[in-house]
Amino acid sequence: GRSDGLIDENSNSNLEWSVKEMRSHSGSGDRAIFEIVWLTGDITWLPYHQIEGLNVFKRYLEELGI
Repeated sequence: GRSDGLIDENSNSNLEWSVKEMRSHSGSGDRAIFEIVWLTGDITWLPYHQIEGLNVFKRYLEELGI
């Protein structure tokens, strides 16, 4: 899987194209974590602060009706 330490938080465009889908989440608010499926097939969990600005996150919320 991907190591969170390898993700450049300042490069959301690279992170965005690498994400295939956001599958689920656990928790709520800024303490939530999100299950990410990468284009490589790897699956990891990322905290809210790492994905909050991504379009895939916005689409995920729309799908949930939030």
